[in-house]
Amino acid sequence: MSDGGVLRFGLAPATWDARIDARLAAFSRALAAQIGMSVLPVASSDYRGIVGAVARGEVDVAWLPPLVALRGVVEGSLLPLALPLRGGVSSFSAVLFARRGAGIRSVDELRGRRVAWVDRQSASGYLVVRAHLDELGVDPDALFSREVFCGTHPRVVHAVATGDADVGATYARIDSANNLRSASWTECGAEVDVEVVLATSHVPADVVAMGRRTPAGEGRLVADALIGARPGSPLSRAITELFHAEGFERPTSTHFSPLARVLHAMGDPRRFPSVPPPR
Repeated sequence: MSDGGVLRFGLAPATWDARIDARLAAFSRALAAQIGMSVLPVASSDYRGIVGAVARGEVDVAWLPPLVALRGVVEGSLLPLALPLRGGVSSFSAVLFARRGAGIRSVDELRGRRVAWVDRQSASGYLVVRAHLDELGVDPDALFSREVFCGTHPRVVHAVATGDADVGATYARIDSANNLRSASWTECGAEVDVEVVLATSHVPADVVAMGRRTPAGEGRLVADALIGARPGSPLSRAITELFHAEGFERPTSTHFSPLARVLHAMGDPRRFPSVPPPR
């Protein structure tokens, strides 16, 4: 649990970029002012390290990818607190995309191609796409001629843009009319014309979650601060800069049911009826 009025906020370097230190410092100051506690950022080399630190009580609240967070909930080490809102929604579609004109428009045309993934723990950049291919009766291990793990979504976009990969896995926000609202290649400013080859159903975006050892009151303070941040306030501006989000909403079990199906498709032996709300 937190120590001496300090809330330890965990994240992994996969969320890092060149300006993360300044953004994280501004967010920590703004959140601290709102909740009346100091906020100490804690980084780990990977997501497993952050989840392990939360389980041991070394981190109180963490910013995590959805499947990593869901596994922590299943294992009893995490409780979801808030979901970032981007473009008015907290969900995304996982997609495979290619350069326009590359002659890759369907799953059949993926065979023998080179694919760029984010990492093996990334929902949109690996796990959800592979689970969807499995559901289509396509073995992702036999589909591609070469796989490369880029570490971040912008690097996946770069690999496709430069021809180092034929297709890449990432996230996109697609509305009910099947219009593309935004995607990793639009948000990172890449000058590349792409087309979506495959898109999955909507799944939650990243999750801010608390550890089971974190005092319930502290979790409520963080959730209320994030969800209730007033537009134009220092915390709201810091949320926009760090999370690239306009706000947060409270999670419910229905947010996570698509991820439960993904875990099932992946052959995960753990079963659960729903994701509990934060206490």
